[in-house]
Amino acid sequence: MEEYKPKIYIQIGGKDTGKSTFTLKFIMDLYTSQRVGCLVLDTAGQDIYADFHPITLDDIIGFRATGPYPFYRCQTDDVERFLYVVERYVRNCLIVLEDVTPHFAGT
Repeated sequence: MEEYKPKIYIQIGGKDTGKSTFTLKFIMDLYTSQRVGCLVLDTAGQDIYADFHPITLDDIIGFRATGPYPFYRCQTDDVERFLYVVERYVRNCLIVLEDVTPHFAGT
């Protein structure tokens, strides 16, 4: 059995350069090709994720990417708790950290 190796993609660009639009296309393409669901941490309330099913930090504890909705959006500024909950409870899905740069500044 092959060992699972997580993958990390980082996208950097100026304001209004299409980062979120590219990310949405990536999410949809991955779901279409591999049926991988997605959980977005949306710290800025991006309109592009408005159709994603909302989920609270507490509900992530029972989260399954194969649930009734393939795409979820968690709107919170508590990035540290989000990362803790995701590390502990989430498996087999794409995690998107949208507009989190200010939360990691100086680290």
